[in-house]
Amino acid sequence: MVRLLQAAGALSVLSAAGCGLPIQSQPTTTPAPRGARHSVAVQRSDYLLVFTNVEVNGHSTLALLDSGGSTGIQLAASLANQLGLALQDTTDQRSRLDTTARQRQTGTLATFALGDYRVGPVTFDALEGDVERIAQQVGTSFEAILGWQFLAQFYSVLDYARGRLDFEDTSSSASPTAPPAAALALDITPAGGVPLVAARVDSTEVRFVLDTGAPISTLDKSLVDSLGSARGSTSVLLQGQRIPLDLREVVFGDQRLQIGFLAKELGALKPLGASGALGTTLLGQYRLVLDGPARRAYLV
Repeated sequence: MVRLLQAAGALSVLSAAGCGLPIQSQPTTTPAPRGARHSVAVQRSDYLLVFTNVEVNGHSTLALLDSGGSTGIQLAASLANQLGLALQDTTDQRSRLDTTARQRQTGTLATFALGDYRVGPVTFDALEGDVERIAQQVGTSFEAILGWQFLAQFYSVLDYARGRLDFEDTSSSASPTAPPAAALALDITPAGGVPLVAARVDSTEVRFVLDTGAPISTLDKSLVDSLGSARGSTSVLLQGQRIPLDLREVVFGDQRLQIGFLAKELGALKPLGASGALGTTLLGQYRLVLDGPARRAYLV
């Protein structure tokens, strides 16, 4: 029981605004050519998170794909120091769901590469000890996070089953890989720098963070207490531990899904008007299409 609570408690670092609340800064870049299509391999960890290789100033490292994170590119402060990158303090504080807060610093990369997508110069964020602590908790040694401010630039397809991320600097209206009409379409309303989608849970209006940085879909405990009984139960294997989830019917427009949720204290999401997160236990069953420019997402 103690080990289970520890595993579930660690979710509070990544769940929902998975890697921070809220930052309004936009990355400054020298853009890559518009319309180019790119593809990179991704790997899924035992913690159900998705990582890919990136290069920062020619240094190869692993990055977490975190649509629920409000940053653009975030580097581990230790990596920034290793590469001799100058960091400037800001007046912003980054608060996480476990109530910890750290001062945000910024710096500039000469080059950043994700596969054959290359830009520079580009700004990045750093928080002392932040990425390092998450890496230790989730059991994967990574040094960068690609958040919503980065992902929102692209039309992208995250194919969990094939282990691939395809992305291009366009929107679905101009993409030859536009999702089929049968896909579940979700309108995105950004708040606090993260993507929110609206739904109904047991006839209650709820807004969720669309969060590839959350291993498990979550609902705020206070909301769960106000809802009726769950429709059933399921479980998920997380780092060798079986975690029970409540099954609830969630309505998106005219489509209904049965989704397993973990009840968590998510009070830090209230400023966003959100009460939960749609994490990998749901998203990993689909190809996740993120149309950042058009503020739409699709489950295919």
